[in-house]
Amino acid sequence: MRIGQKQVYGKVKIVESAFGFKMGDPTQWRLKKALSGGGAMMDVGIYAIQAARISTGEEPLYVTAQEFKTDKIKFNEVDETILWQMEFPSGAVSNSLTTYA
Repeated sequence: MRIGQKQVYGKVKIVESAFGFKMGDPTQWRLKKALSGGGAMMDVGIYAIQAARISTGEEPLYVTAQEFKTDKIKFNEVDETILWQMEFPSGAVSNSLTTYA
């Protein structure tokens, strides 16, 4: 992130990030919306969002996202996988993924 902030290699054009892990235990508190507040996006996706914001030094103008579920029963209360793209005022783009799969 410091390299992006200091523009060591020029202006940031693209930020690619992914963060996730396999959610094994189906009784895990992270799978209960009342306890977790959400799924993979709220739990670990925030780190990818922050990395893009800090690296560019900007707030996103646009966000597009898709949700995927491989196990609709296990992930019935929370998101399993989110793929999203953010565009920043400078034209920089962030492509990110977060998952519990």
